[in-house]
Amino acid sequence: LVRLLMFTNGALYLLSFTTNQTYLDSKFRACVQFYLCAAVVNFAQVHGFPKFTKEYLQKTVMDPAVQRIFGGVLLLLGSNFMALVALLLPEAAALFSSVVYLLRSVGLSSVALRIIASLEGTLLDGHGNPYYKVAQYAAYAEVATGILLILTMLTPRRNLILMVLYWQFLQLRFVLEKATGNTSGVLHLGFAYVDQRITFYLSKGPGVLMTSYGFLKSMLARQVALPEPGAKPKMCVVS
Repeated sequence: LVRLLMFTNGALYLLSFTTNQTYLDSKFRACVQFYLCAAVVNFAQVHGFPKFTKEYLQKTVMDPAVQRIFGGVLLLLGSNFMALVALLLPEAAALFSSVVYLLRSVGLSSVALRIIASLEGTLLDGHGNPYYKVAQYAAYAEVATGILLILTMLTPRRNLILMVLYWQFLQLRFVLEKATGNTSGVLHLGFAYVDQRITFYLSKGPGVLMTSYGFLKSMLARQVALPEPGAKPKMCVVS
């Protein structure tokens, strides 16, 4: 029921033709709130009651679903189309996978197979499980959200607090992947893909653009660099 309400409000926000920003913001917040409710329930089912142990903390912090909960909380500060897509993609894959499982359990395997065939390679794999690339698609959307938040600083819809905190969120996740040696993690791949696209287009423009972008990349790389052994870790800040 909670997921149904989440998708209903999400669809009303994403597919609405109205220009009433108050209405859109209300649907966005409702969708995020229902998402957080569903995420908390899923957290309890997967990880159980919170335990104050090092092993439990490591397990939960590295769970992408848990990380997205923090991202969802940040979205209560302001609406963003791409950020909502990033949240809903994994949820949509999980929902259709549950529907396929339910149909098979009640003897409607033929219907389940038709759903799998229509969504295979996008949201589901050939067995009806969430497609492994859905997490990567969500990471692309998360990186795009960060860029859009920067671009909206030039518009009346700018939200400085959300922009700063969202980039802190992305930076923290990037550092976690790097600290565990997971340089092929979804966020690493997401930033690599965006970097390739930006480099491709800037290479066709004046050289000063590539120089400026190279300086920006170097600065950001220093922000996520791991401290040397024995050195104090740096604060996770946005320059």
